[in-house]
Amino acid sequence: MTLEQQRAHVTRFFGLAHESFTQNGLTLVILKGSDYAPERIAMTEVFFTAAELGVDVPHILWVHCRKHMSAIATWMANGHLNSEDVRSRLLDIANYMALIDSYMADPLEWLNHLEQLIRLSEFPTRIPEEIDMLMEWVVVQKYKHRKD
Repeated sequence: MTLEQQRAHVTRFFGLAHESFTQNGLTLVILKGSDYAPERIAMTEVFFTAAELGVDVPHILWVHCRKHMSAIATWMANGHLNSEDVRSRLLDIANYMALIDSYMADPLEWLNHLEQLIRLSEFPTRIPEEIDMLMEWVVVQKYKHRKD
């Protein structure tokens, strides 16, 4: 494969990614994300899981990404998968990488927004102990990511 052929293939892949992340004018990230966010707040479960485990957001996203990488390793070893196809797994990995990038670009923006949502009581499906845990985690993360 020449560099030009490789470039064309990569361009096709990202075109496919763009098409598969868009459906009827809505991004699939929003559609799929809404299944995990009854409050319609981006990455709700990621934040609550990070708080519960005491880790940063990219750690949680990496675990989700790694799950798909394990499936790809199974495909390489066995030549097939029993559920989603390999391309779907690759697209899921691309999505998680984009989410990691989005968070890493400005974690304080995410954390300040999350803190504001907590203060506005925007998590009606959560028990008070979960909200307290999340707020404590936000304070720690904001300190960790502060800009001196």
